[in-house]
Amino acid sequence: TSLYKISLQNEALLQSTKLDGFEPIIIKGENTRNLRPTLFDFLAHRSLAYFVTDENDLTKPAYRFTLHDDKIFAPANEFIASKFTTKDTASLQFNALQLLQQILQFHLADEKPDALLDADFIRLNFVNEYGTQPQKEKLYEAALQHIETKYSNHPAAAEAMYIRANMYYGNGTKEEDEKLINQYEIKRAKELCDAAIAKFPGSTGSINCANLLQQILQPSLEVTTEKVNLPNQPFRSLIQYKNTPTVYFRIIKVSIEEIKKLEQNEDNKMWVRITALKPVKSWQADMPDLKDFQQHTVEIKIDELSNGTYYLLASINKSFGIKKNIIT
Repeated sequence: TSLYKISLQNEALLQSTKLDGFEPIIIKGENTRNLRPTLFDFLAHRSLAYFVTDENDLTKPAYRFTLHDDKIFAPANEFIASKFTTKDTASLQFNALQLLQQILQFHLADEKPDALLDADFIRLNFVNEYGTQPQKEKLYEAALQHIETKYSNHPAAAEAMYIRANMYYGNGTKEEDEKLINQYEIKRAKELCDAAIAKFPGSTGSINCANLLQQILQPSLEVTTEKVNLPNQPFRSLIQYKNTPTVYFRIIKVSIEEIKKLEQNEDNKMWVRITALKPVKSWQADMPDLKDFQQHTVEIKIDELSNGTYYLLASINKSFGIKKNIIT
């Protein structure tokens, strides 16, 4: 801690020193020069990477510092003006807060807010991860919305929208017992990503949103059926699906001997062989679509079959093609 602090002494000199003269020894990141324009930025962010680590391996004093003050989520100008005090001055997190105040203060009056916003996103991510407030998600959400409003015409707003969308997506994918409460959170995430991509095409935030949309819109399909069913009586099949409005089915009569040959997969052509077989029945079923981008489960009726061995194939594509399709 003391060595990192010593590296940031002579603050005014560091802040007036550009990095151009250090090109031969700097390992360059992608698109970061405008975010780390001075030697102060370079050294401050290097120090910050140390201070924002967790403190699980450190012995804690009884009066240890915790991130419980709501001001840690305040807009940048209010956060800079806030006073944080503690007897636990060795706390890495306390030192991280003070350093973040220094970095944000240095860039608060910048003509272009890129470096300011980059540091602010680091700050908000840090306090959201380690904050102890029971309502910290709401505080984090409000802080991101503030950035989106204040910098509504700056591409960084798309990054704030992405972070918020990712938060909603995480809420929507929580465990089953919470799903009813959070059922439409993924839909909120999609709408936010669509808005970010439309307003700020090509920005880092919109690219991140596009990647998140791929996860949101990814279809899935699983079919579970009893291995043995009574001949000449209808039976049930359990369908688990996501983003799959229609499922296509085929029933193919086979023998045990044929199955052994068909399912040999040394040539990776098992599905080619199976989908090429002529079905004895084929149909389609529309799945209930709640437009919430969640996984759902439904049971369907399979009509009676005579005694024998069969494949029940299900596909999200009518052609049962093996590319860009899910077959089970």
